[in-house]
Amino acid sequence: MNELVKLTSDPLDLAEFYALYLYCFKAQDSPERRAFFNYRYAHSFCYGVKQEGHVKSGLLSIPLEVNFHGVHYKMNGICDVCTYPEFGGRGAISSLMKAALAEMFENGTALSYLSPFSYEFYRHYGYEQIFEHCHYQVESIHLPKVKADVDAGCVRRVDFKEAVPLIKELYDKDSKNHSGGLIRSDWWWEYLTKKRLEWKTAVYFNKAGIVQGYLVYTTGSTFIIQDFYSENVDSYQHLLKFVCQHQPMFPYFEYASSVSQAHLDFLKEPEFIKAQTKPYMMARIVNLREFIVNYPFRRDFEQISFSVEDKILAENNGVWELFVENGKAGLVKISENADETADIKFTVQSLSKSFLGYRSLAILFKMGNIVGNPQAIEKLSESLISETPMIQDYF
Repeated sequence: MNELVKLTSDPLDLAEFYALYLYCFKAQDSPERRAFFNYRYAHSFCYGVKQEGHVKSGLLSIPLEVNFHGVHYKMNGICDVCTYPEFGGRGAISSLMKAALAEMFENGTALSYLSPFSYEFYRHYGYEQIFEHCHYQVESIHLPKVKADVDAGCVRRVDFKEAVPLIKELYDKDSKNHSGGLIRSDWWWEYLTKKRLEWKTAVYFNKAGIVQGYLVYTTGSTFIIQDFYSENVDSYQHLLKFVCQHQPMFPYFEYASSVSQAHLDFLKEPEFIKAQTKPYMMARIVNLREFIVNYPFRRDFEQISFSVEDKILAENNGVWELFVENGKAGLVKISENADETADIKFTVQSLSKSFLGYRSLAILFKMGNIVGNPQAIEKLSESLISETPMIQDYF
C-alpha cells in the first residue's frame, strides 16, 4: 500500500530520502554532500510516498522569500523531486506536487520556483519558463587590457565563508536581485557555504576600507564568474582587472549572468565573445489573491475582469474583478466558473508570465496565449511590471 506522508526529522526518514536522492541523481556520498543535504532537508517541508513503510518517492519544498520590485513575497522552491525507477508510473510525483502546492496555498505562499528536468512535464502543474541566464565565454587571448586607479582602493581574495558578512548587504542592494530574486536569509547564506565549497571570493575595498564590490568565482579548467557586483566605476575596474590578471592561467573565461540580455556593446571587440541566452528556472503563481493584492502595480486603473484556469489549485479558478486605486489593488472573485465572460482570459501559466514581466500581454495576445478585449488588455498592460525577472540562486 502506498502512503503519501510529510517526512520528519526522524533519522530513518532522512536516511531513506538521502539514499533515494543519491540513487536518482547519480550522486556520490561524501561528508560534504551529506552536510549540505541534511541542512537543506532540515529547512524544508519534506514529502514522501512510502510503500510498506519505506520511502520510494519524495520532494523538498523550501520556504523562502523573494524581492519583486520592493514587494517581499513568500516563495517555495521545489527541489529533489525523485522516485525509484521501478516505482515510476504510479502517480507518486503528481501526488507529491499537488500536496506541496496545496500546503503552499494554505500558507499564503504567493509563488513557487523550480529547476526542471523537463519544462513540458512541470507545465502540467502550472509552472512556466520565467527565468533565463545569459552565458558568456571568451578565450583568454581576447580578454581586454584593464586599467584601474591604484590609489582608489584594492581587491582582496577572501574565503567565501569569511566573505559572506562583507558582501551580504551588497547582494541585497544589487538591483538585479530585485526582479524576483531570492532574499537570502542567514540560513540560506550558511547553506551556500556548505554546498559551494568550490566558490572563491574577491572583494573590493575603497580607500576608507568600505566594501563596494565583489566577485564570486570558481577555478577549474576554466575561470567561471558566479556573481559580479560593483557599486561604482572604481570597483568595476578593479574587479574586472582582477579577472583579466588570471589570463595566463586559463584558456577560457565564462560568466552565467542572471541578466538574460547580452551586453556586448560595452566590449571593444564583441565578435570574440560567445553569448547565448539559455532557459533557467520555472515559476508559477500559487496563491493568486496573495500575489495580486500585494502586486506593485505601476499605475491605477478602473475595474476590469479576468478569468483564470488553474488545473492544480481550484481556489484560483474563476472570474475575478480587479481595480487599482492609489496604488492599492482591490480584488473580488465574482464567479467560480472560469468559462464565464471576462475581459481577459488567462491560464495560470500566462498569468504568471505576464505579471512577473517575462512576456508582455501584447505578445501573449498575438500568440494566442490569452484572449480578451484589446482595450482591457492594453489598460492592464500599462500597469504591469515590464522588466525581465531575474534570479541567481539554484535549488
